[in-house]
Amino acid sequence: MNILSFLEDNSRLSQSCGSHTFQDANADIDTLKNYEVVMYDVMSLVAFEDNRDILMNKQMFKVAILGDIDELDVFKNFRTDGWILADRLDKMPEFLDLIQTKI
Repeated sequence: MNILSFLEDNSRLSQSCGSHTFQDANADIDTLKNYEVVMYDVMSLVAFEDNRDILMNKQMFKVAILGDIDELDVFKNFRTDGWILADRLDKMPEFLDLIQTKI
C-alpha cells in the first residue's frame, strides 16, 4: 500500500510503516495521485487541505495522527477516515493492514 505523509517529522512514521511504501509529501506533486493512504497531523492539516484537490483519489484513506485525544475534535470537519495516537505508532503495521481491508 502506498502512504503519503504531510507530517513535519516522518522519522518515526517511516519506521512504523513496515513493508508499505512510504513517501513524504515534499515529492513532485504529479506523483502524489497514486497514494491510497494520506497521513497528517494538526500541524500539517493546512498543507493537506491546500493540496486536497490534487490528491483526491476515491480510494484514498485519510488518517490523522493525534498528539492527544483532545485533537480529535479538530479533524471532525475534515472528512478524516481514521486516526491513531502518535504514541501508538508502534501499532501502525496492524492499523495499515486494517485500512487495506477497507479500501
